[in-house]
Amino acid sequence: GSRRTPQERRQLSRDSGGGRLSPVADAPYCGWFVLAAAFLSAMLAAGCGIHVFGLLVVAVTEEFGISRAEVNNGMIALMLGAAIWSPIVGKLLDRMSSRLVMATGGVAIGGGLVAISQSHALPLITLYIIGPVALGVAAAGTLASNTVVVRWFKLRRGRALGLLAISTSAAGFLLVPVVALLIEHFGWRDDRGVLFRGVNGQ
Repeated sequence: GSRRTPQERRQLSRDSGGGRLSPVADAPYCGWFVLAAAFLSAMLAAGCGIHVFGLLVVAVTEEFGISRAEVNNGMIALMLGAAIWSPIVGKLLDRMSSRLVMATGGVAIGGGLVAISQSHALPLITLYIIGPVALGVAAAGTLASNTVVVRWFKLRRGRALGLLAISTSAAGFLLVPVVALLIEHFGWRDDRGVLFRGVNGQ
């Protein structure tokens, strides 16, 4: 076929999804690969930090001899920590590489889960939840993922954000059964270590 003009190549690049120019006009817009990575990061952060909490209620109540209402204080601690860390993470996303921020978040949430699995003191577990786990949820979860996707998409931003929003639901119906199986076979403490390796891609 005839060769495309520079104007036609630029238009094809924009129509591929994002509004940025691709090095090769006929290549898939790389923003979709960024979206896939952001989706995976948000899914793992939501799954390991939030969705699996309900699976641990019975095990934790039996081990520590506390009520289910007291166990739910862990979720309150996570929400409090996320509220504290989110403005800080947002500022870092404006000033630093989003890749670095999200990678740090993944390490933080993974390290926090391992620390929880090795701790036998409830106050210390609460500190781990408010600290590294909540930091990881903020830095590797929907806050960072949405920020990255918005930067990469202009013309199809709504579609991209809609797809990204599925990540939190996917965490529920994909990760929860896996974690439930791990808890059944290895117990909740060993399960935390397995999740650490999963979050950090090991």
